[in-house]
Amino acid sequence: MAKRKKDNEEDGSEEDSFDLAASSQSSLSLSGSDSESEKKAGKSKKIAAVVHQEKKNPQKDVPKTANTKSSSTKGSSVDNAIKKESSNTAKSTIISAATTSQDLLTGGGPVTTELAAKKLLLQYLKSQNRPYSAIQLHDNLHGRIPKSVLERSLASLTSTEGAEIVCKEYGKSKIYFVDQNIGVSSDFTAEELEQLEEENEGLKQTLAKLSGDEKQLHLQLQELEAQPSDADLPRLLASLEATLQEKRGRLATLSGQAATQDPRGLETVIRVHNFHRTALLARKLQCMEAVEALSEGLGRKTKDLMAELCLDSDQDAGWPGPPPALAVPAQRR
Repeated sequence: MAKRKKDNEEDGSEEDSFDLAASSQSSLSLSGSDSESEKKAGKSKKIAAVVHQEKKNPQKDVPKTANTKSSSTKGSSVDNAIKKESSNTAKSTIISAATTSQDLLTGGGPVTTELAAKKLLLQYLKSQNRPYSAIQLHDNLHGRIPKSVLERSLASLTSTEGAEIVCKEYGKSKIYFVDQNIGVSSDFTAEELEQLEEENEGLKQTLAKLSGDEKQLHLQLQELEAQPSDADLPRLLASLEATLQEKRGRLATLSGQAATQDPRGLETVIRVHNFHRTALLARKLQCMEAVEALSEGLGRKTKDLMAELCLDSDQDAGWPGPPPALAVPAQRR
């Protein structure tokens, strides 16, 4: 049957499939009951129809394409998994190497010679590339280098000309770090760098000038914003006019009172004022003399005794002092 089916597919003839269905039907009718023969005949017809449909629409490449696609998908997923695993392995290797290098620097036995200490300090500062104080270096290296050897080594590393380690002093503190200019190459010549510095200075001056102009303009803007608007001018003028009229009326009233004032009344007031002023100064002087004599007899300070007697000075009481004496105006003839 398989050979015959293959021959039918290669020839592309539709009659062979129908002959196959007819032969199947005739063989089924010879064995078994009529009902079973009919059922089997129906199945044979369906088989023949399917074979005929496959001949008309061949899809032999579909399973192959699906298999190819699934195989390529599986292959790509495997490649991604391999790449991911390789990346994780590389990361772990780098972290492990860094940790191992850090442990080699901070672990180990004590370093007592200055040469070995300088080498260890240089390696540690280069690996960390950040500023440290002498105490921080001693603690981070777990006390491998004694403090006296560490200080001498740091002084030696920073004192030589062209040293790789730089020391910066901030008050009493000293900070050590690797010189960031070492190994830095420039794409500019000395003349170009000088020209760039000049341009930078010129831009700084321009910036300072523009900043000053901006401040002046800002002040002018604030003054203009503080000025009343045109809509508020009538109201402000009316208020000023009312104030002016009120002061003019007050001036006229005072002028009339001065005209009717008794000339001797002013002289009397001035004399009374000067009398009370003189009495005030005399009594104040007598009081201070009594307090000073009392404090001297008791052997105590004048200020403490005044506080105990509840006496306030002019400054403590907030009194500016006695008013000035007034002169009596000359009498008119």
